[in-house]
Amino acid sequence: MIYVFCGEDADSKNANYEKFVKTLPADAPRFFINKNDFDQMQLESFYSGASLFAAQSVVVLRDVLDDTEINEFILEKLKFLGESQNTFIFVEGKLRKPIIDAFKKARAELNVFEIP
Repeated sequence: MIYVFCGEDADSKNANYEKFVKTLPADAPRFFINKNDFDQMQLESFYSGASLFAAQSVVVLRDVLDDTEINEFILEKLKFLGESQNTFIFVEGKLRKPIIDAFKKARAELNVFEIP
């Protein structure tokens, strides 16, 4: 499953992200990826298979969609992320409409926090 927390209201976005993470299984391994340590092979391994030690892993990707190359790669792989038994959480700033539409098409749960 894919979850997206995005928008310009960083306080609300982060508070809701933290609240959501507490609802996930405590024993699920958690992996954190940002644009500086993003690795395509690593992401492929997360969506293509299960962890050896747990039935489900949680992968948190923060601000990775700012990078054009990473953005294109992820958008191409959204279908696989959505079909995976692992949980993928994107925490991003403001996203452009084509990116939001791609996540909607992949049936991601979108949580958009804009400043009124």
